[in-house]
Amino acid sequence: MKPPRANAYRDTWSGTVDGARAGDEIRVAGWVHRRRDHGGLIFIDLRDRSGLLQLVFHPETAPEAHARAHDLRSEDVITAAGTVARRDPDNVNPDLPTGEVELKVADFELLGDADTPPFPIDEEGPVDELTRLRHRALDLRRLHPRDRLLLRDRVAQTMRRTLGELDFVEIETPILTRSTPEGARDFLVPSRVNRGSFYALPQSPQLFKQLLMVAGFERYYQLARAFRDEDPRADRQPEFTQLDLEMSFVEEDDVIAVMETVMAAVFDAAGFDAPPPPWPRVPYDEALGRYGIDRPDRRFGLEIQDVSDAVAGSEFQVFAKAIQSGGVVRAIKVGAHELPRSALDELTEQAKGLGAKDWCGPTSRKAAAGARRSPSSSPTRRSPHSTSAWVRPRATCCSRWPTMPPSPRACSARCGSSWPSGSSWSPRGPRPPVGRGFPDVRVERGRGALGPAAPPVHGTERRPRRPGRAALARV
Repeated sequence: MKPPRANAYRDTWSGTVDGARAGDEIRVAGWVHRRRDHGGLIFIDLRDRSGLLQLVFHPETAPEAHARAHDLRSEDVITAAGTVARRDPDNVNPDLPTGEVELKVADFELLGDADTPPFPIDEEGPVDELTRLRHRALDLRRLHPRDRLLLRDRVAQTMRRTLGELDFVEIETPILTRSTPEGARDFLVPSRVNRGSFYALPQSPQLFKQLLMVAGFERYYQLARAFRDEDPRADRQPEFTQLDLEMSFVEEDDVIAVMETVMAAVFDAAGFDAPPPPWPRVPYDEALGRYGIDRPDRRFGLEIQDVSDAVAGSEFQVFAKAIQSGGVVRAIKVGAHELPRSALDELTEQAKGLGAKDWCGPTSRKAAAGARRSPSSSPTRRSPHSTSAWVRPRATCCSRWPTMPPSPRACSARCGSSWPSGSSWSPRGPRPPVGRGFPDVRVERGRGALGPAAPPVHGTERRPRRPGRAALARV
């Protein structure tokens, strides 16, 4: 950080003082983070945005300041002047950038006398959320919230710098606009001038960025605010910020290359260890087939496996009939488990609710040869090679659709054949409850690999809806 302009409050950031400043006269300002009274000496950890600096009050060298330091408490605001001194080797704190020095205070001024905080600022323990929100200014003084806001600032600056180097133009688009069809409900703002009329807050700058492309700007971006009147989710709230960009005269590889460049710079700025681009690409169908979701975390080891060939000769009729009718059998190896009969019955109902024709609970390798253990054979099942298998009937009109088409009309438009009579079509399966007490078993929800998966978009066909938020939800 660059030194601040010297004034009556400070001339140095607290967190930037190091051994090279030993012997310098400086002035710092900030909040009392922690106070320690050792009888003769009083130690204060002074906090500002840059970090912590230890202040020492000596009764011999600064008796007046030492006497007044007895009244300092947590979160008091002070400005202090003194001499930077090196600590004794035994007292060096390697965990702090300022750990090898301290400030011997000659004088200080109390700028703000703080009340006792409702929760400790110098500790990172759990605090009731309502209390934190009621005292939000105090909550943002804590280390973790502060670091997250500073990280967000670094990410935003990195994105702007990188996109600027790639010849993108940052253009702001209106917030008060008209309602456009999007994926959620609009927030409406009544107009004072035109009574009975309303503005709509934008869910995305979709129309505006298309306008900019037609206008010839070719490469546009902004860190856009988006507003969506929908229920909060893990990665979504009614108001959020997104990196929004648009490009003209490009192909798919151009877009991916730009985003890899941006994200590589962001990872580097955030201190996230990632290999340099280009990064591996997983086709859409492969991602759904292996992970059950189109944005998988590839560190996840329990991938979905197609075991149709392994059980092709099985005498177990559920497997045999599914394969004979063109269906598939998919499984996840979940390791050794003990599940009571009631748990297996509940998983069976969940699997059927997701569109599976049948469910084979944790079984041994013998199941692949057709020897499935009956649920009634014992109250619990345990196997060192436990596998959970689903049977999914294949519902396609022809070989051009590897998975369920988005609609009967799309099927006819793409391949010219009609939807098979008597076949049902559903773009989205029911959403079952997510697990209840089965820690390592995974079931599928939404349109994942075991449900009707959306095909790639072609031509002018209607774009399929994205799969559920967690195609593979951990139970």
